[in-house]
Order: sequence, then structure tokens, then C-alpha cells
Amino acid sequence: MQKHQLTQKQSLRQIISQQTIQLMKLIELSNNGLEEEIMKELEENPALEVDHDEDQYEMDDSNPLIDEYDNPEDTDYDQSSEIESPFESGELQEYYENESDDQYDFEEYSYSATSRSGNNNTQNFDPFIASVPSYHEYLISQLQDFTLTKEERLIAQFIIGYIDDSGYLETELQTISTDFLLNYNRSITIEQIENLLKKIVHQMDPPGVGARNLQEVLLIQIGRREDCKHKQLATQIIKDCFDEFSKKQYPKIIKKLNISKKQLTETLDFITQLNPKPIFHIVTPDLKTQEIIPDFIITVQGNQLDLQLNNPYIPKLKISDDFRSNFMRHQRNISKEQREEAERFIKENIDEASQFIQALNLRELILYNTMKTIMEKQRSYFLTGDVKKLKPMILKDIADEVNVDISTISRVSNSKYVQTPYGIIPLKQLFSESIGDGKTSSVEIKELIRELIANENPQQPYQDEEIQKILADQGYSIARRTVSKYRKQMNIPVSRLRVKL
Repeated sequence: MQKHQLTQKQSLRQIISQQTIQLMKLIELSNNGLEEEIMKELEENPALEVDHDEDQYEMDDSNPLIDEYDNPEDTDYDQSSEIESPFESGELQEYYENESDDQYDFEEYSYSATSRSGNNNTQNFDPFIASVPSYHEYLISQLQDFTLTKEERLIAQFIIGYIDDSGYLETELQTISTDFLLNYNRSITIEQIENLLKKIVHQMDPPGVGARNLQEVLLIQIGRREDCKHKQLATQIIKDCFDEFSKKQYPKIIKKLNISKKQLTETLDFITQLNPKPIFHIVTPDLKTQEIIPDFIITVQGNQLDLQLNNPYIPKLKISDDFRSNFMRHQRNISKEQREEAERFIKENIDEASQFIQALNLRELILYNTMKTIMEKQRSYFLTGDVKKLKPMILKDIADEVNVDISTISRVSNSKYVQTPYGIIPLKQLFSESIGDGKTSSVEIKELIRELIANENPQQPYQDEEIQKILADQGYSIARRTVSKYRKQMNIPVSRLRVKL
């Protein structure tokens, strides 16, 4: 005889409101993507229409970021009501409390680049639209060669979206998992991502795409080579002696692996034929291009900075005045059940339309207030264009002033661009950690190192220790290993490789 028993079970679930998910998706969109999303909503929701009489939304210092969304169940659709923010509810703070936020992936300096320093009030703007190669569709098209479930295909496409234009996947898998939850309101584990990354993405062409670092790129490419006599030794060198290999400490490799100089030389010849940036050679003019349009424009007038959102082609929306009346006009000719169904249809569409308009307005407030705060903190830089005047600034500094979650600032800084008199700049390039006394930014130190190396004696280039001493004499107290770290980040080789006869 079976016995039935009631039991209680506690479980922890992450639940994020639909409004928050929608807002996060809108914040991440570029201007082109936002326009497409608005057009999609206009097609799908008959309660929405373009407000041709509405002037463009003007930002000023009085724009508030308030506490929560209006209740979507409220039947009063007053569009003039204040837009409220979900961030002080603690919902996102709790969700992201374990996320590592203050980690930046700065644009690398070109070793041969010239400095943009100097106070120049002439406003010579870069081209308004910059074209960059698009390769994600090429990678996604290869998914048809694999047997995948619908969910696996969706996750694989999502992973591919994070691959940069060198072919690397530098985003943490935990961040990908979190972003997937925000975009699709479905949880995936790091193990699922890791599994699809290795079994699908790492098997795509070009070999090495989706690798997390140079070591993984080389190992993938070596593994894909067929009938190569150097394959086993090359794998051993990259897997077990990568540090010595990257530092060109070849005698240590010979001793550690107990091989001959000839064996090492032949294997190194094979390794140097591999491609450390697998995506570069597949980016051709034949591939589609996507336009990068700056999200903000900063202009300089004397000693004044002017900020504006660059969204002239983004249509303004409103609830359709005719939507409800068109349905109500035919009430006398329909049954009670049809009338109730019509009322539900009307209410649902107006609710969704109102929520979408609120999210769009809140997106503009967040973007404007974020950029305005950044502009004020980096005022000296925007007035001069001198990167040495960039002050230390981390995500938390901006989040505290704008009164939003750090993760929101992270999404803004990773996906937005600002047009200045000195070119179009990714927002993430304006963030940096403090060095030494806390008043010097890592960007300033990098620029000083770059200038020293650019002006060094090519026959006797500076070693890292010499650069450290020169900077110390100039009042910058940093360690030699910090000089080495920044030099590598700027793709500048060690001194022995910079010698010119």
C-alpha cells in the first residue's frame, strides 16, 4: 500500500522582472539595433504608433532617475507621468552581487601610433560612420554542419556573438551565462557553455576561433593539423613550456623536454606558421559590414563641453489614440464573450506599449546621465584630447553617481561610443584603474611608456627596468613588473626584439 506524504522543500531561484530584462536588452543595443527593435515593436503591437508631433527628447540636469516602474496593471496610461527606475529595489544588486565588474579590456595602442596630445581647439571630427568587418554570420552559418538541439543552437549562437574581431572569446563564461538569463529569461550553466565551446565552436573554421587565450589558439590549431611530424612536440611545447616559449627561453625548453636544438628549431618553424589571430584572414570586403554610429557627441566651445545623444533617426512613440476607439466602435455588433476578449486584447497591448515606451525613456535617461558623469570626471581629457589627462575611473565611481547598478554601467561602457573632436572613442577606453598615489591612471602610464619607447635609441632600446627608473625620476612610482605588463598590453616587444642595426 502506497503512502502519500507532503513535504516542504526550499530552493533558491533567480527571478528578474520582464521590465528589467527588456531595459537591459535596450541598453545594450546600438542605435541601429534600437531602430530595428522599435520597428519590430511597431509591427507587432497595434497600440503603438510614431509620435510625429513629439520633439526629440531633450536632456537637462533636472532629469531624475527615480525608483521603480509604474504598475503595469494600472489602467491609467498617462504618458506624461514620470519614468521610474527599477534599480533601488535591490533586484539587480542581489542578482549581480557575485559578478566581477571592474575588469576592463582596453583597446590596444599601436606601437607606431602617434600621440594625440596637445590642446587643439580646432574640431576635426573623424568620419561620422565607421565601417567594421562583420564575421559572426559566417561563423553562425557553420552551425548547420553540426547536429544540435534547438537550445544548443541558440546557446552556440549566443557564444559566437561574444567572439571579438581577432577570433578570441575573452568574456568570462559566468558573464555569458548571466547575459543569457537576461536576454532569454532561461538559465544555462558554465558547464553547458564550456561543452558547446569545445565541441562546436572550437571545431569551426578558421581553426582557433573561440579560444580564450593565445595558448588555447595554438593548441587548437596544432590539434587540427593532420599528418604533421612536429605535432606531438609542438603540443608539448605549447602545453608544458608556454611561459618559456613566449619569453623565447629556448635553452630552458631544450633542457626541460630533453630534446636537441635541431628538433626545437624545426618545431618552432612549424609553430610560427600558425595564426595567433584566426579571424583576421577571413575578414574580407565580401562579408557584410555593420555601421558603428556613436551614441553620444561631445563638442568643445572654448572651455565648455556640450553633450548630446546622437539619436536623430530614432522615432518617438506614443499610445495610438485610434487603437481603443476602433475596437469600441463595433461593440454593439459583437457578443459579450467577444467584447471581453477584445477588452483583454486592448489592455494587454496598451500595457506592453506603455512598458516599452517607459523602457525607451529610461534607457535615454540612463545613457545621458552615465555619459554626462563620465564627461565631468574626464573634463580635462575631453578639453584637450591628451590621454595622459585621463583620470583613474572605475565602474563603481560612475554607478554610485548615476545611482544604478554597476552591471548597468558595464553594459553601457562595453557597447557604446562617443564622438569627440579627437575621434570616435569606445567608452570602455575612458575607464582605468589608479596607480601609485591613486591620482594617476593606468592609461597615463601606458602613454608615457609608449612615448619613451617611440623616442628611444633604436640601437640601445630601453629595458623595462630603465623605463621604470625614468618614470620614477619623473615622479611616477611604479614597479618594473607593471612596466612589463603595460608594455605587453600595448603589443610592444621586449627590448632585444626592438634593436635596429
